[in-house]
Amino acid sequence: MVRVAVVRFPGSNCDEDARRGAEQSGAEAYFVWHRDTSLQGADIVVLPGGAKVFNGRANASGQPSDFEDVRSSKLLTENTRRAVMAMSVQAPAAPTPAQTA
Repeated sequence: MVRVAVVRFPGSNCDEDARRGAEQSGAEAYFVWHRDTSLQGADIVVLPGGAKVFNGRANASGQPSDFEDVRSSKLLTENTRRAVMAMSVQAPAAPTPAQTA
């Protein structure tokens, strides 16, 4: 199972939506605080601004350069890439009149 870490920052929003979206796509999703020293074995890291893939280098220290964009990472299968891209958090649609009645 793919493990997804959703990073929380002070004042971040949509982090709960990102976690729920990852779970709905079949991943094991959990929160990590932005100052945590471990990503707890995450395969994918979701930041409030987008998803990144850890490049897997043994000497990586968790710096931004240690992550690749989901759209261009060769570490993901096409099915995984599609699932991650489907998790894009968008503003909810306005309710229809039938939903508000």
